[in-house]
Amino acid sequence: MNAQIEIRECATLDELGACVDLQREVFSLPEIELSPVRHFVVTKNAGGFILGAYSGDELIGFVLSVPAFLRGEKAFYSHMTAVKSEFQSFGIGARLKWA
Repeated sequence: MNAQIEIRECATLDELGACVDLQREVFSLPEIELSPVRHFVVTKNAGGFILGAYSGDELIGFVLSVPAFLRGEKAFYSHMTAVKSEFQSFGIGARLKWA
């Protein structure tokens, strides 16, 4: 894979909507099983974060991490990671997890 992949925060409603679309594509879940945009917004407002992997302007992966506590310390629970099939097995998911 020769594409430059940029990891950055998904901040706008359009970017969060693209995460929902990617979730639908990658996991092939029925609509009722998808985490909707409002879940992403609530996660951000509660102190969590959503990072996207971008090839140019195209969202090719994301990680959704929700705030948590672990042994009394603030932590993050990685709730969901998705990477487009043609970009899988290149370490993009790992980059998202460790960013």
